[in-house]
Order: sequence, then structure tokens, then C-alpha cells
Amino acid sequence: MAAPSTEWTEPADKRGLDPLGLQTSGINLYQDLLPGISNVTLRLRPYGLYAWLTAAYAKRSGGNTDATVWRRWVRRAEALHALAAADAGDEIGVAGVDWAGGRLHAAKGDDLIDFAAATETSGSSLYLQQRMGVYGGAYATQMLELGLLGQAEDERNQIWVPTPHLGLPLAAAFAESIGHQREEFILAAIESAVVRRSDLATLHGILPSRIDPDSSEASIYLNALFGFHDAPGQQDAVRCRTLQLLLMVAERIGDKPSADQVRWELFGAAPASFGDALEPERLQWEAYQAHDLLQLAFAVLLRLSTEALRGGEGLTFRELVAVSTERAIASLPGRENTPWSRFVADLGVDDPSALASPLTRLPVVGLPQQAVASAITLIGAVENRVRARPDLQHAIQNLFPKTDPRVFNRSINSELSFLAERAEDSLSEVIGELLAERVIRRHSQVAMVKFARQRDYTFLFEADDGRLRYRASYGPVLTTPRLGPAITFLEDLRLLGGAGLTARGSDLLSELS
Repeated sequence: MAAPSTEWTEPADKRGLDPLGLQTSGINLYQDLLPGISNVTLRLRPYGLYAWLTAAYAKRSGGNTDATVWRRWVRRAEALHALAAADAGDEIGVAGVDWAGGRLHAAKGDDLIDFAAATETSGSSLYLQQRMGVYGGAYATQMLELGLLGQAEDERNQIWVPTPHLGLPLAAAFAESIGHQREEFILAAIESAVVRRSDLATLHGILPSRIDPDSSEASIYLNALFGFHDAPGQQDAVRCRTLQLLLMVAERIGDKPSADQVRWELFGAAPASFGDALEPERLQWEAYQAHDLLQLAFAVLLRLSTEALRGGEGLTFRELVAVSTERAIASLPGRENTPWSRFVADLGVDDPSALASPLTRLPVVGLPQQAVASAITLIGAVENRVRARPDLQHAIQNLFPKTDPRVFNRSINSELSFLAERAEDSLSEVIGELLAERVIRRHSQVAMVKFARQRDYTFLFEADDGRLRYRASYGPVLTTPRLGPAITFLEDLRLLGGAGLTARGSDLLSELS
């Protein structure tokens, strides 16, 4: 079966710079834990808006499958949505509101707002640059994963259509929620690309915050997210258990959790403390966090190497390794001859959060010795934790590839194996080889592959006449694992509120237990 064209879509989770090829393995894991939600699907209700929009387009256009006509339809709908959000003034997570705010500032009373030019794909004042709007850049791929969109029966139709079991019921429920009169008004405004300033208030009912929690629309969102429908799959079950963990974290802390709080709660929890049924997912989130902490620490050592090149005439590879190693060891005075295994065993660090937090807030220029010491200590702390936890070690071995011919798929598994093989080498020897092979040389390999495959130039240092010269710096970051939007979705369904778990959320947890 031919798949719909991906001309209009973009990756749901950007890989970013990922200068050491370590982030991708963690991203792959959290995508598996929260399928159907991405870091750029900021609100839940657009899933219903786009399901309805797709169904309405098929009827209104007489089944026109021309890509240009469909693209214009989507872009006009999004611009209208942005104008309504800007008029409401308190809506977050709607694309194009900056553009819309400017248009509203210039319009008064019954003034007509013509948004036709702003919704073409070229021009000086577009509501959004992406060719297929936020639908193509964010929501379409996730709606496919949730089972809301699928291939049309006619394989020549390259426009995804609402699925019979979830997408069409959601489209009908969305239409019911907004009402027939508002529905007709919206469709007419999309076709004309004109709306009166004074009529925008009538469109507030389509906004993300206006889901009626007792409506059929809300029920279908709940069914789609938690897999309460006729054809749930393994992805639905995994997502359901992760969302259940989020609700339980909120219950435990007595507040609406942030994404960071969820990460650390799941990482720090005792095995099976959320119940045996949820332990596989909780353990995977712990493995993800351990991996992310390790890539953060490695990235700090890359920053150490780039800082050694800043402001000079460049260094040979051997010189750069020597200078970087000397600075790294100087951050841990008196430990240079300590075997790596002894250094790790002596750490006694159970909670790495205090080490990790400062590493994400480094100065623009320079690298404090304490940050280097924290990065090396964090590597040891993660290794310590994994070695002491057979369940976590087993999970990491299963979740992350130890060897992979692609340089993008290095992981905590490959890096801990590297350290285990050098357990009896001195701290100085381990850090030197780590910097040489796992940081400096690897960055060159990763950047070279990205340039060859993607034409992305991501080198932080360049080779010139046998010397490496500074090109750019890098700010080490933890990856962003979809938890923020997932929390917002639960809030949109009134399962979470400002004080944490709501009565609805508590009832749902009881049903799931």
C-alpha cells in the first residue's frame, strides 16, 4: 500500500545538534514511551480540530485531492484559529498568535481582516513559515500514531483521512461541541479567507482550553490517549501506563508536576513503588534518565575540549587531548592515579540531581573547574547506580544497543561497557582515553556523517593544516522527553489542575488500578 506523501511533514522530535551522537538513543526510547504525543504538539484539542477539518474538507471540496488546495485549506484554518486565540488573549500553545496579534492591533470593530496572503507559502507577512503549517510540522504524524488518521481507501489520495474507529467519531464530536452555526461560519471564513474583527469572539469555542470535560469530544480524547477503544495496540498500553504514572506523581506530590519533577520522581523511586503493573514503564523512564545524565556529562567534556581551543592558533589532536585531560584531572586533585573502579566506589553519590542541574546552566564562555569535576563525578555516579541495580542494568542492556554501526546510536550501554573494560586503569588514563576516543574523535565522526548524509555543518572545531581550531561552543542540555505536552493534555481533560490531581483524575486512577 502506498503511504501518503510526507512532503508536508517534519520530524516530530528534532535531533538538534547532538554533537556526540548520544542523544538519539534516548529520544528513541521516550518516543516509544509516549507515542502520539510530541514536544511540538502543545495542546490536545488540535487533534480534534484537524480530524474535523480533514473530514469537512472532503465534503466541502467534493473530494478534491489536489495538494495545493488542501495546503491552502489547512493554512487558512490555522490562521483563523490564531486570530481567535489572539482575540481571546489567554490561550497558550496556538501557532501564529504573534502574527495574529499584529493583525488585531491594526483592526477595529467591524473591520474586515483578510488573511489570504498570509496563508500562502511565500510572502513578507506569513502567519507561519512551515509549508503545511503546524498540522504538517507537528500534529499529522502524531495523529497517525494515535490512530486518528490513516490512508484513504483510494491509494491515489495522498491526503490522510480520519479513521473509522477513532478519527471520524472525533470529527463528529468536535463538530457537535462547536455547534452547527459556528461550524458553518468557520468553513465560510476558511473559504473566503476573510473575517470581521467583531466576529472573532464567536470563534472562542474552538480554542484548546474550551473542551467540555463532559462532552463526547473529551471522552474520545480520553479513549484515544489511554487506549479505551475497540482496537488498542501495544503503543496504546505503553502510553496509558506512562500517563498513569504522571497522574500518580501528581497524587504523590500533591501538586501539578513539572516535566522535571516527573523525571526525577520516576528516576528516584524505589523499584515497584508505583506498583508491579507499572514497573516496566517506570524502569524504562529511569533508564532513559540515566542515559540522559550520562550524555549530559559527556557533553560537558566536549565543552572542555572546545574551550581549550578558544582564542588560540589551534592544537594538534594529541595536544588537545593532553591539554583537556590535564584540565580535567586538575578538577579532581590527588585522584589522578586512583583506579577508575576505586574512584567510582568511593563516590557514594545516590542522587545525581545536584550534580546535573548546574551543568545545564554553564556560562557562555569558560568552564568552571567545579563543572568539570561534577561531570566526571556524574559519569561515575551513573555507573555506580547501574552496577548496584541488576534490574536497571538488565533494562539498559535490553533498551539500548551496545554496538551499532551507526555513530548516531551510541548509548549508555556502549559507554558503560567502555568504562567497565578500563575499570582498573587510573583516573588519568580513563579520562584521557575517554576524551580522545569518546569525545573529540567521536564528535568529528558524528559531524562528518551529518555533513555527508544531511548536509548539516555541525563541527564545533575544524581541522586546518594538521591543527584543530575553535569554531563554535556548545551548551550541554538534557533532552526534552514529551512530558510537558503530556501533562498539558491531562490538564486539558481536567484530570490535572493547579492543585494537582483532580477528582476526575482520581476517579480515573481508581478505574485503572
